[in-house]
Amino acid sequence: MDEPTVPMGEPELWRASDYRRGLPPGAGTGTPPVDPRLRSLSPSLYADLVQGGDDGRPADLLEALAACLRHGCAATLQLEWDDHVLPLTIFPRERLVHVPLSGAQLWALPFDRLRLIEAEPAVLRPPGRPGSPAEAAPPPAARPSSLPLTGPLGPDLLPLNPLDVDFELHLPPQPDAPPEPPPEAGPLALAADCQPLARLAWALAGRGARDALLPGIAGPALYRCTPDSQLPPEASRGWREAWRRLHDQPVSVETVAGWPGMEPAQARRLLNGLYLQSGLIVSRSHVALTWSAWFGALLDPER
Repeated sequence: MDEPTVPMGEPELWRASDYRRGLPPGAGTGTPPVDPRLRSLSPSLYADLVQGGDDGRPADLLEALAACLRHGCAATLQLEWDDHVLPLTIFPRERLVHVPLSGAQLWALPFDRLRLIEAEPAVLRPPGRPGSPAEAAPPPAARPSSLPLTGPLGPDLLPLNPLDVDFELHLPPQPDAPPEPPPEAGPLALAADCQPLARLAWALAGRGARDALLPGIAGPALYRCTPDSQLPPEASRGWREAWRRLHDQPVSVETVAGWPGMEPAQARRLLNGLYLQSGLIVSRSHVALTWSAWFGALLDPER
């Protein structure tokens, strides 16, 4: 009789070593950990996952989550958790995440040790989603009452923009594909196994392995909070003070890092978390104008 792979009372999970043996040759050793089926489901999501960063490497866990949110596409992220594989299914439109763990087990995970093994199309359907396209979207009143991911585009849309715009503008991205169709088949996710996506995004941004800025907001830029942005209840005093100041004026990440209770990694984590909630306005044109004026004054002091 086989020995259980997890302690008594916890869900049976794949061993990471067994799962990796089933992947295509070379997967997880430099090739993109992305199921090719995602290409037909969402070409733009597939491209983002294959080339997660500016250096062309595959997406890490936080980048994969950001890509799912940006494209509004459900996907399952297979995560390595110690020697086990934890399937994490993202439902961006329902603002839910499904994981075969209790809430207490999920929020106690060592988020800094979770690693993305593979991204694949979601097998499960969101709780309450029927199988027919005409009935796929529940009415607003029937949507989960958990903390919404709000942003300037309203609570019903979850795009994450590069936001290379002025502060007074917040333009939605132009989708390159029609909205994700509901699956024709597949089991429904149990509502008891679903948790608020907003809380998971904050947990990964604040306690995950990545402390670098996400590609969508990295580079020369100034940052400011949207008026309706929110912090998680467990946010530190330093985060809360920085969040308050970010409502006042656009600042650089270096400025945020110098505020009381902050340091560079925490500043980047805070900005990543706000970005994942559609709660961050990023201006690159402002930075360009500032540098242009500075160089102009340097070259022509009389100007």
